[in-house]
Amino acid sequence: MSRLTPIEVALRTLEGKQLPPRCRIAPARAVEILQNRTRQDFGANAAKWRQWVRQNPECLKTFENAPFVSGTIISLEKSPESLCRVRLDSGDEVELPLDGNFIRNLHRKYGMYNFQQGLRVRVRVLEAGCSRIVAVDNPPFCPDDGNA
Repeated sequence: MSRLTPIEVALRTLEGKQLPPRCRIAPARAVEILQNRTRQDFGANAAKWRQWVRQNPECLKTFENAPFVSGTIISLEKSPESLCRVRLDSGDEVELPLDGNFIRNLHRKYGMYNFQQGLRVRVRVLEAGCSRIVAVDNPPFCPDDGNA
């Protein structure tokens, strides 16, 4: 699955296109993101915004500078989206998807089968709700990994 930039999420919102649950935002928030990122103002006119972004692709590069922060998983939701809520060290809470590839890599590396409440994680915080868990802080000791 490709990563959606905040600008792409905002554009798709204004165009009425389907987005993953973690990236759904209100049209007013989409306009705000586009205005803040581009210093332009086309209101809710998705066609004009799309045209401007195509002509000015440098506005998309800021996505790569998203910060990484630590937090603690406070709740898990077993659903098709597999969402979890993380309380960041700043005190803010974010809702994030549990990426299947990331979970499989955790199992291979640490013998972890699933996430659990209280687990410390590192999160890449992006605008428009598209944050991602990118690492586990201090993974638990696993006796079957050859360290026993």
